[in-house]
Amino acid sequence: MTPIIAGRKALPRFKGVTASHAAVQKLPRLGIDGAAAGSPAWRQIPSHYLIATQDRALPATTQQELADRIGAQTTEWDTGHGPMYSRPKDIATYLHTLAKNL
Repeated sequence: MTPIIAGRKALPRFKGVTASHAAVQKLPRLGIDGAAAGSPAWRQIPSHYLIATQDRALPATTQQELADRIGAQTTEWDTGHGPMYSRPKDIATYLHTLAKNL
C-alpha cells in the first residue's frame, strides 16, 4: 500500500483508488432530487437534540445553536462525537424514553 500525500496527511491507496477519492464519491442519483419535500417533520413533531459536550468535531455551542433554530428540547451528555458507540445502552434508553412520550 503506497500512501499518497494530501496536505500533511498520508492517505492509503486501496486497489488503485485513494481513500480521499473514495470518501467523496457520491451515490448514483435516484431521480428524487427534484421532488418536492414538503414541510420538515420537526415543524409538527416535538424535536430533541442530544448535545455531546466533549465533541471535538462539532462544538457544543454550535450544537445548541442548531437545536435552538428548530426549537428542539436539548439534553447534554459529557461524551464525544459518537455517543452511539461509546454509550449504546444509554442511547437506547434515551431514544426509548423519547419514543414513549410522543
